[in-house]
Formats: sequence, C-alpha cells, structure tokens
Amino acid sequence: MITYGDVRITLDASSVLIEVGGFVLRVSAEGLAMAGGGVGHNGQDIGSTHKHPDVMPGPWATRPSGPAPRLTPRSR
Repeated sequence: MITYGDVRITLDASSVLIEVGGFVLRVSAEGLAMAGGGVGHNGQDIGSTHKHPDVMPGPWATRPSGPAPRLTPRSR
C-alpha cells in the first residue's frame, strides 16, 4: 500500500485499488468499478445522474436486449 495525503493505492495479486478522498477505483480481471465522485468526459457529465435531452423516459430499451458487448484486452 502507498499513501500520500488523501491518496491511497493498494496493489495485490489480482487487483489495483485507488482511493482519493471519497472516490474509489478498482481494476481487476473482473473489470473496472468506481464509487463516489463524478464521471466526466470532455467536460460533460457521463455518470449515473447525467441526462439525455429529447429522450422520453420509460421502460423501453435503447439497444437490443441481451448482454452488452464485452471488451477484450489486446494481445501483447
């Protein structure tokens, strides 16, 4: 574990955990998990509270049903 101010990085045999204040990021073979804080891209909110203009709320799917496509790591 490495700690510096409000930052803590924990590395074990199967994951990396990064904690900064109330934001937590875990990367493992299972994927990427985040909690706390916001998520943005190019100044736009893309987190759980973001809105899509001109989209009617309701139970309708916006993509075909079934699992979302999975990304696979590139070969080294």
